[in-house]
Amino acid sequence: RAVRREGLELMVRGPTYKVGNHEMWMLDGDVKICEQLKRNRYWEPGVAALIEKYANPGWSFLDLGAHIGSFTLLASPLYRHVIAVEANPEAYVVLAKNVQWNELRNVETYGVAVWDHDQGVALVPQITNSGMSWVASRKEKRDSIRVPSMTLRQILGNRRPEVWKIDIEGAEYAALKDCRDYLEKAQVVITEYCTSQLERTSQATGRKYFDLLLDAGLEWFRLDRRPVQFQELPAGGYDNFILLRRN
Repeated sequence: RAVRREGLELMVRGPTYKVGNHEMWMLDGDVKICEQLKRNRYWEPGVAALIEKYANPGWSFLDLGAHIGSFTLLASPLYRHVIAVEANPEAYVVLAKNVQWNELRNVETYGVAVWDHDQGVALVPQITNSGMSWVASRKEKRDSIRVPSMTLRQILGNRRPEVWKIDIEGAEYAALKDCRDYLEKAQVVITEYCTSQLERTSQATGRKYFDLLLDAGLEWFRLDRRPVQFQELPAGGYDNFILLRRN
């Protein structure tokens, strides 16, 4: 089955796979996320559990770095509205296909990089682990492709999602630094944290990202709800954290 988006043609090959309550198409060649979804029917179960735990049918869910849509599809029946953003063009085609295939009428998708401007960015695509595509540094641009970009303010407009999931490979600070008014309305933020990615992509320290969310009235916790201070965040590698609105 061929799926087209702005001249891009990608063969989305069957069969579909049952993931939760939905049927999902997979991205051919991805041996990381897609293979785990095929085998185990889940990706990052701790994150999935929190999306379900904090679900509210009156709230909106924002999925930044939606990949092919495993969390987007999970959130669709649980939230009033879902906004899914994915920069990798091939992953976005499959995301859009999965939303269409499952007839998710409350899901809005964007095939763009969320960034601090709308002039487009250079993206380093990863074929075997497409969820790890990132905005290129100057040294990496020869291995990159050009993709459209939008600011978060352009995507959201007057909307203020209550629950956010953020995994955009180090672009977190660049995308959010001018969006404190949006963050101040968030009740729950689930984010990946990786110092080396933030430094490479956003040219920002981990401390800057930590403080950005803290200053918006959000407290950092591990996924098991243990409070975490900045000095306890991983200096190398990455991990997921949940931030909750302070009372």
